[in-house]
Amino acid sequence: VINIAGFNGLADKVTITLTNLSHTHVADIQMLLVGPQGQSVLLMSDVGLFGGVTNAIIKFDDDATNSLPQLGGVVSGTYKPTDYPPTVGFYPPAPAGPYGSSLSVFRGTDPNGDWKLFILDDQGNDVGSLAGGWRITFESPPIAPPLPGLAMRPLGNSLVFTWPLDR
Repeated sequence: VINIAGFNGLADKVTITLTNLSHTHVADIQMLLVGPQGQSVLLMSDVGLFGGVTNAIIKFDDDATNSLPQLGGVVSGTYKPTDYPPTVGFYPPAPAGPYGSSLSVFRGTDPNGDWKLFILDDQGNDVGSLAGGWRITFESPPIAPPLPGLAMRPLGNSLVFTWPLDR
């Protein structure tokens, strides 16, 4: 769980970074991100069949060019959230599906609160770790600066707005 507090504004873009992800059979990993208002996205599921992953730094970004590979090993890089069939369910306290397929499910939401990352190894007889943890990054939409010199004054039942013509 990562608790966010004091973020001013709404999330426009969310990215997730995993640090030092290792697993002997990466296709066993199912990874679910749940936001403070209950939105969810399946970050990875059934990727890298017949391969592993060793100390990889994986960034999930909707604007990435590539998805994680369906076959073979997984290496460090920036990827779109990737889900190959079959999709499995998570055990409580993770929410039941269906799950979102992109990080855009968080666009326009208040990012303050608990962000939860659920990781499920849906097979046995292998090992894995997320030794460096995970990080969440938010971008908010730019706020337009106020117009310089803008003035407002009442005139009867109306408001009159004026500003310099050279701006």
